[in-house]
This record gives sequence, structure tokens and C-alpha cells, in this order.
Amino acid sequence: MTDLLERSGELAVLTGLLADCAAGGRVAVISGEAGAGKSTLAAAFTEAAGPRAQTLWGSCDPLLTPRALGPLHDIARRLGGALRERITAGSRAEVFDLLLEALDRPPQAARPVVVLEDLHWADEATLDMVAFLGRRLALCRALLLITYREEEVGPGHRLRTVLSGLPPGLVRRIGLPPLTPAAVDELALRAGRPAPEVYEVTGGNPLLVTEVLSAAETGVPPTVRDLILSRIATLSPAAREVAHLVSVVPSQNGFAVDRLDAIEECLDRGVLTARGRGVAFRHELLRRAVEESLSPGRRSALHAEILAGHAGRAGVEPAWMVHHAHHAGDRAAVRHWAPIAARRAASLGAYRQAAAHYQQALPLVTSSAQDRADLLEEYSLAAYHGGLAPEAIEARREALALRTGLGDEVRIGENLRWISRLSWWLGKPAEARDAGYRAVEVLEAQPPGPSLAAAYSNLSQLFMLGHDVERAIGWGVRATDLARRAGDLDTELHALVNIGSARVLAGEVEGVAELRRAHELAVAAGFDDHAGRALVNLASFAVDAYDLTIAEQTFDRVIPFLTSRDLDGYVRHLLGHRARLHLARGDWEAARADAAEALA
Repeated sequence: MTDLLERSGELAVLTGLLADCAAGGRVAVISGEAGAGKSTLAAAFTEAAGPRAQTLWGSCDPLLTPRALGPLHDIARRLGGALRERITAGSRAEVFDLLLEALDRPPQAARPVVVLEDLHWADEATLDMVAFLGRRLALCRALLLITYREEEVGPGHRLRTVLSGLPPGLVRRIGLPPLTPAAVDELALRAGRPAPEVYEVTGGNPLLVTEVLSAAETGVPPTVRDLILSRIATLSPAAREVAHLVSVVPSQNGFAVDRLDAIEECLDRGVLTARGRGVAFRHELLRRAVEESLSPGRRSALHAEILAGHAGRAGVEPAWMVHHAHHAGDRAAVRHWAPIAARRAASLGAYRQAAAHYQQALPLVTSSAQDRADLLEEYSLAAYHGGLAPEAIEARREALALRTGLGDEVRIGENLRWISRLSWWLGKPAEARDAGYRAVEVLEAQPPGPSLAAAYSNLSQLFMLGHDVERAIGWGVRATDLARRAGDLDTELHALVNIGSARVLAGEVEGVAELRRAHELAVAAGFDDHAGRALVNLASFAVDAYDLTIAEQTFDRVIPFLTSRDLDGYVRHLLGHRARLHLARGDWEAARADAAEALA
């Protein structure tokens, strides 16, 4: 859609948001159906902004399993520097901070415009990045421009949750409706085509209007598939082969092909367009139309060609390799690449994507009990962090059976501890205690070490959660003593939070000081979850006990801490407790606001 008919208002809104960035960052959320012109609008806006803006484009792609932080990889290639160096090796917190640092420019500098396209395909870590930026854009002079397909984001899609959590005063939503019949009439008149027929076939979808009016044929194809395939049929065999190859690469960032003459023909005929350092179809709808026209065997062969061409390259994206290996039917390649992609996704906090990669690999790892148990334990951890507790516990049970056959007592104990933890999450406290005791029994028969300390702390937590104060403290003390001897600060902090929480539940004043001290120790050591849990427990228990002063002091301290570290689960939990505090004080409006925010 080269003519931005009926989009001048939306373009003016974006221009105004860029100007508003002088006082702090803004967010533009552009939605519409496939082909509505979201990318065209973004491109026209950034072109019109000229030197006032530095545009940083990042796209999500419809891979079998989305690559973790895919758009940030695109942006890092443009920005270079420390972000590009650390994007594949740094922690998620580090790369997020590096991105924010790159966006923090002096007032006279070009304002960064971060365009994140097709967020309906985004992975967990990318959505976390959007939430991270949204909370901090007020400190930068940057515009975050998001696009997504409305029809692919249902009520339960996490993108809706992320968007609802962005600061309302900074966000402007822009919906792109189809073109009106009058606009299509105008475009058809310019192209010398019968206008009513064009509108009837396209429904005013800007992409389809553009494709129909740019076709060489005088008639109007009944579908976009017929349109693009008729265009490809006129290509030479070499150019047609390039178009077919590019069609199995689900990326709008461009795919590099070293067949220059054939590429030039595809570009000249309007089949492909230059994108980045490669070529791509102008829209995902066009790519899919070509891909779906190929026979299954032909698609598989093309995926295998791409897989072979990239297998030995340094820095290749593992999620891409899993995608092509799966569609090529190359089981060995899936077995090799899926765990690599899973570990990378997990390191960036994209735990559901990590779990999906492990699910690809597990059916292919059957010959070695050791290797399968290792993979099951990794998968279970990713599933646990991704909120997939039933899948996590089933993986642990299978790993436990394999470790039992191997006679690996330490791993048997560790798996029993995890089964205990997951059983509690699934609402089965009796099973949790039983597995917890069995873990201790197995590990006490081995030389004492971190695994036994963690098993002790697990029982301490279970009893604390059950308000069995005496046993919670007893197991917690055993855990801290052993953890200190083993140099295991992680488990020591976990146990200290359990002990302090139990003492608060018992009404002991010392418990308050112990939880505050545990928080400070955890912050200093970089254990954000332990630090958060210490004060989350203190705040919620104080509300339960109607100790409103301690509760209020703790809320004021912990909520900014949790928000700054994107520990959203804890924040939502605490907002409910703070609403109870406001009710106890008779502040109905504040209670309503906290409850509404938690629910949203």
C-alpha cells in the first residue's frame, strides 16, 4: 500500500507521539488484520520522521517454536556495541539493561523509535522485554511502536496482559480498519481496474488491494494464492526455485540467497523485496500462499537444503535450526539442536519456549537412560518455571525411575525433592510431605552436601506453609547449618526465609527482623526471588495479623523492589493483600484500585 489513503490520522497520531517523547517515552500499539497495513504505516512514519529518529526494527516470526528475544537480536545487530556482544551470552537482565542504556539519549540526539512487529508470535522473553520497557520508557526519550494481528490475540493471549500492564498515560492504541469502498475506488481508478470488483474480492484489505492492482492480468484473481502463484509461474526456473526456497523461511528480516541473477528477476517482477541483507516476500500471507502450494516432499527438501547450508555457520540461531530440522524430517538434527535452543531460551527466561524445544527432543532420546534422565530433568525445570506444573512433575517421575535404574542416589534424592515441591504446587500437601521425607532419607545415606541441605529446606518450607512452626524451624535450622558448611548460599537464604516466616506466624517479634535481614542478604548476593519472598511473606502475614503498620512499611519497601525486577507474580499477589490493608483502614477507593490492578 504505497498510497496511505485513509491513514493520515493515524500517521498524525504517531508524529505527535514522537514529539511528546521530548518529555519522556511513549508507546504506540497498532493492531489490525493481516494485510491491514501495520508495517506500511510504521515504515511511512519512520520515513517521514527522517533524521529526528533512529529506527530500530525487530520482528517476531512464525517458527515452530519462537526464538527467544528474536526482535532484540534484530535490534542488537543494528545497534552493535555491548548489546550485540552480549545478546547471545549475557543474562536476560543484562541485555535488557543494555537495551535501556542504548535508548537513553541526550535531548538533542535523534530519538530512538523501537518497532516491534508481529507480537502475536512473540516468545515469553520478548513479552517480558515489552513490559520492562513500558515501565521504564518514562525515563527515556524513546517511542516504542508495537504491531500485532487482532485476530490472532485471543482473550487468554499473554500479549493482552502485557499491554494492559503498560502505563496508561504513555500508551496510544491505533486500530487499522479496512479501506472504505471510496478509497478502493480511487486506487482502482488510478490503475484502470473495475472498482466494484476489486472491493468485492479484497474487502478493502490494503495488502490485497495493492496486490490485485499491481498484477499484470486485467482480471481479478479470486484469491491471493492465485494472484501470487500466477506471478511466480511467469518466472524462469532458476528464479522460481529462489522464490520457493524463500517461501519456507518464515522471516520478514530477509533470507540471504547467493543466486544473484535469479534474485534480481524476483525483485524486478515484484515477487520478492529486498529486506536487510537478503530478500523476503512482502507479506506473510504471500509467503504462506507459495509455501502451501508446494508438495510435502518439496517443502521437506527445501528445509533440508537450508539446514545443510547453515549447519556449520558460527552464531547460527538454534531455534531456526530446530524449525528447519523438524520440517525436513531430520531426527538427528532435531536431537542435536532442540536442547541447545531450549537452554538458550531458558537462560533468557523464555521457559515455555524452552519446554517446547525439550518436547521436540525427548521422543528422540531413548537409547541412553543417562541422557534421557538428564534431558527430562532440564525439561522439568523449564516447565516448572513456565507454569507447567503437571508436565514438570511427570517428567520428574520418569527421571526418578531412570535414576533408580542407574543407581544414582543423589539424583534420586533431588528428583524426590522436586516431586515434593511440585506436589505442593498441585495442591497435594500429603504427597509433598511424603516425597520430601523420602528425599531426606535417600540423601542422608550419602555424604552430606548441598542436595541434602536443599531437601531439609524443602521440608522446612512445607511445614511453614502448613503453619507447623516448630517443625518448620527445626528443619530450617538443619538446612542452614549444612548449607553454610557446604558453601551453598542459595539454600541458606531459602531456609532463612522459611525460619523467619515461621517465627512471624508464631507471633515472634524476632521473625520480622530475620525476614528483613534475609531480604538484605539476598539483595546483596543477587538472589532476587529469595529477597522478594522474604518481604512478600512478611507483608502478607502482617495483614493476616492486622499488624497494619509493619504491613504498610513492608508494602512500601517491597513493591518497588519487585516491580524494578519484573517479579510480576509476586506483585499481583501483594496487590490483593494491600487491598485488604486498605479495607482494614477504611480506604475503599484505594482498596478498589489495588484489586482492579491485580485482576487486570
